[in-house]
Amino acid sequence: MNQIGNYKYPSISLNRAIEIVKVISFDFGGSIDRSKLASKLNMSPTGGQFSKVINGCKEWNLILGRSEINLTEFGVIVSNPQTIEENHNIKYKIIRSVNLFNEFFNKFPQIDIRDPNFHIYIQQITGVSRLELDSQYKYLKTLFSELIDIINQNNSYFNTYNIPHTESSYPLPNNNDEKIENNYIEIKFRDVSVRLPDNNDSVDAIIALLRAHKKI
Repeated sequence: MNQIGNYKYPSISLNRAIEIVKVISFDFGGSIDRSKLASKLNMSPTGGQFSKVINGCKEWNLILGRSEINLTEFGVIVSNPQTIEENHNIKYKIIRSVNLFNEFFNKFPQIDIRDPNFHIYIQQITGVSRLELDSQYKYLKTLFSELIDIINQNNSYFNTYNIPHTESSYPLPNNNDEKIENNYIEIKFRDVSVRLPDNNDSVDAIIALLRAHKKI
């Protein structure tokens, strides 16, 4: 695990970690021998890259175990969320489960990655000098950029639809005749209407919603 000051943080991105736990969930039912997972990922079970991936998933609190890899509760949910809301909620909880990110977003909830003082904010949280930060800054900025995007999507979703945070809720737009911008995805079926930003996370969330709706 990487460390800055007294704060440890994951060695791989959250989206990469989610990709791995989806493989464990869908291909192996949530539990897999370490060597078999390495083979599935075309990696050496004793190689540094595979260790980085496994440790990264652990650092995001998505898996546990050594020779036998199992999904945590976070890993089970994020690999197959049953609703769009659950998809947003679980990612938010995962981010907040890492102390560095929890404290950072508590203090700077509306941060923009393009802010020229971004490095100063990291220094304020971690207490490190600029010299200590410089060697890790590029990766940290990439990591925070991903997390800020996820949190912004989370805030946009709940602010747009203003719905209670329950697993069974579905977003219903206030005006079905509203013109849909080009950068949004809209799907309607039966009594459900969903509109989300056009990105990979939204596609995954819609797939999860369709699976859940199929079971109803």
